[in-house]
Amino acid sequence: MTRIPRGTRVSPSLGQSTVEFALVLLPLMLVVVGVFDLGRAVFASHLLASAARDGAREGIVGTRTADAVCARARAAVLLPDVPAAAGCGVAGPLTVAVPQRGTAGSPADPVRVTLSYVFRPATPLVAQVVGAEIVLRASSSMVVEH
Repeated sequence: MTRIPRGTRVSPSLGQSTVEFALVLLPLMLVVVGVFDLGRAVFASHLLASAARDGAREGIVGTRTADAVCARARAAVLLPDVPAAAGCGVAGPLTVAVPQRGTAGSPADPVRVTLSYVFRPATPLVAQVVGAEIVLRASSSMVVEH
């Protein structure tokens, strides 16, 4: 413990700056963690859009089945909480579907691949502000080749 010699005057502003730092630190940390969660959500959204495009590219070949298209789209989603599964349907927080298989050579009837992912913020306080679950969706459609 540091002893202050007698007759030395201690500035009252030393304690004030410590209190001000403590009051500013909490909101600052909330902003930093919120930016972290926002970055995770943008990353997941980007992966979904890319996976939907990959699935649609697989679907432009007329001989591919809907399960093959879904398997390709699912393989492109590299998120830690998505379990490995094959085909269309729900696996954990990820849903992959091919609502429209498309007709070969018809621009009016393309293959359509849709993905939805339930994003959960890592920080409980952020989850209270924006909600415990946010559903991210991506879709892509391309013309089926002959």
